[in-house]
Amino acid sequence: GPVSRLFDLPLVAAFSLLVTGGIVYATRWLQTRAERPDPGWGGSLVVGAAQALALIPGLSRSGLTVTTAMWVRTRRVVAAEFSFLLSVPAIIGASLLEIPGLLRPEARLGAVPLLAAALSAFFAGLLAIVLFVRWLRSGSFHRFAYYCWVVGLAYIVWALISEAH
Repeated sequence: GPVSRLFDLPLVAAFSLLVTGGIVYATRWLQTRAERPDPGWGGSLVVGAAQALALIPGLSRSGLTVTTAMWVRTRRVVAAEFSFLLSVPAIIGASLLEIPGLLRPEARLGAVPLLAAALSAFFAGLLAIVLFVRWLRSGSFHRFAYYCWVVGLAYIVWALISEAH
């Protein structure tokens, strides 16, 4: 489909990282707005729509959903919890869609490498969650924007230089 074609265009991801940086940086100002203990029905729909936008390469699902939850005045930590709960169906669904490809004979994946990859992803995810919540609690989540901007700009510069040669 149209979204899958975007994965063939690395510059889309680079520019999307710049957008993600801007969205995440906005949390500096949204922190003081947080009042609600939950996003409510309307806010949940808006956060769900933000998650759908993260299908575009380079747009951070968690960055978009947490920032959007904060935009609808949800408290920081609750926004993070809601974002992680919202990710569960998306991750399970994506995993189920990938299983047939992993079971094909040409994939040649053994049980041990597949288990090692799953465990690595699990522990990296746990570390990311711990850091993510720590940054939100301390009010320094906006610093993730610098990473997004550096990586996005670095790729754009690299692409321009390599195209010139």
